[in-house]
Amino acid sequence: MKLTWINNLPVWADEHGPFPSKVIVCPTCGGTGAVLIDGMRGHAYTPDELGELGEDFIGDMTSGVYDRPCEECRGKRVSAELIEDELSERDQERLDAYYEDLDHEWEIRCEIEAERRFCHGI
Repeated sequence: MKLTWINNLPVWADEHGPFPSKVIVCPTCGGTGAVLIDGMRGHAYTPDELGELGEDFIGDMTSGVYDRPCEECRGKRVSAELIEDELSERDQERLDAYYEDLDHEWEIRCEIEAERRFCHGI
């Protein structure tokens, strides 16, 4: 399942078609259409760090120099939210299968990571 655009509106869909969705403000970028680059996102700069980095850095950061388009909305500032109350029986089966696939992928990743740690003695 992925976010796709139909008639210029965001909807959740899979290879069989769209799911009932409503348009919401993008939760990733908060409706700005942009996010900080990965190395800066989520970092809380201390006053000492900001002092070391200088006023030019602060100005660049607040003016968007270190921004890039949001991965979720691709700069369109909106996303979609699944309307679970409106799922047909077939849509619910598709969604359940999607979640089962995610769970299966997660289990495989966990096994691979455990094997990696075991083999490398971590």
